[in-house]
Amino acid sequence: MTVPDTSEVLGRVLGRVRTLDPVNTRAWFDDLEIIEKRFLGDKRKYEDARQGFIDWGPIRDEVIVLMHGGQHKEAAEVTKDKEARHVEKIELAMEALGVFAQGKASEFLGKAEKTRAESFRVINLFMYAAVAAGVLLAFLITRSITLPLMVLRAVTEKIGRGDLDT
Repeated sequence: MTVPDTSEVLGRVLGRVRTLDPVNTRAWFDDLEIIEKRFLGDKRKYEDARQGFIDWGPIRDEVIVLMHGGQHKEAAEVTKDKEARHVEKIELAMEALGVFAQGKASEFLGKAEKTRAESFRVINLFMYAAVAAGVLLAFLITRSITLPLMVLRAVTEKIGRGDLDT
């Protein structure tokens, strides 16, 4: 791993200082609140990530104070040393949350697919049952009409032959 030069680190620090205002910090914690409300896994994973952001505050503040005090080299050292290690911890904690969320999403997708397939089978079953009931009903109605007509025809033929006994 190569260590970036001080000017590169300083540029990154200045970029961070410009973006680290209370609004952005508040947005981070707003996002963490949403995660807290909706996170379905081990709450320690969430707490680790949240605590990482909280613990990062003093390190950021130290860098900001050093930058404002004109101690750019010291700010760069803090950034390369303490802040880099701490940001890595935060990234690992956030990655753990992301991996868990992806797993849950895959699980929910699997359940949704299973439910969809089961619903499709039930709908098909009802459709086939409705068709079978319709065919049976049509057969019964046809029989209820044709049987009396066959009897009537037989009687009419007997009458036509002159057989009036029935």
